[in-house]
Amino acid sequence: MSTLETGTDHLLGRIEGHVAVLSFNRPEARNALSDEMYAGFGKALPLIAANSDIRVLMLTGEGVAFCSGGDQRVRAKRGYAYANGNNKFNIFTILNQNLIRYGICLLY
Repeated sequence: MSTLETGTDHLLGRIEGHVAVLSFNRPEARNALSDEMYAGFGKALPLIAANSDIRVLMLTGEGVAFCSGGDQRVRAKRGYAYANGNNKFNIFTILNQNLIRYGICLLY
């Protein structure tokens, strides 16, 4: 097993054999999506896509929840936009733009 760098503690990454595992890590917020998670996907997905040994991407969540969706506390302040003002996409849109060749397995 090796660590997959995401640049944030909100999204943990590792590689186990031919499987990349990205784990939402905000159990106190039921793993609600954060700007840091989106940035983590932005850093990790190109690394995964460039690694021909990786055949599967598995998404999972720490704690009792997989992912509760967007963080409503953030949405109440600025809507569904990144801190830099760009619109956020559904997490599956981000995955599809970067990982055309992968099967995606969601575990919760």
